Amino acid sequence: MPQNNPKPILEQIYNFIVERPAIGSQSQFMQLKIFLSELHESDQSTFEALKPYNYKGVFNGKVQTILAHAAPSFLQKNEFLDWISKQLEH
Repeated sequence: MPQNNPKPILEQIYNFIVERPAIGSQSQFMQLKIFLSELHESDQSTFEALKPYNYKGVFNGKVQTILAHAAPSFLQKNEFLDWISKQLEH
């Protein structure tokens, strides 16, 4: 399935979020929540972030749950972008 969010778009969203002043002091859970809520393609009321690391939303045109317990650190840009790109391919 072709991705609606190719890696350059994911990187652009990532760069936008990393520029936020307090992002480095946020927990991994919150960093992922912020990123994935920006990526979510529907009304924000339909996005769910459930601890420990489950994120449910509309990604690539379909409802998906992303299990992020094995995600690399959000601040490891290349590793994180490779990981999220693979998650969105499913």
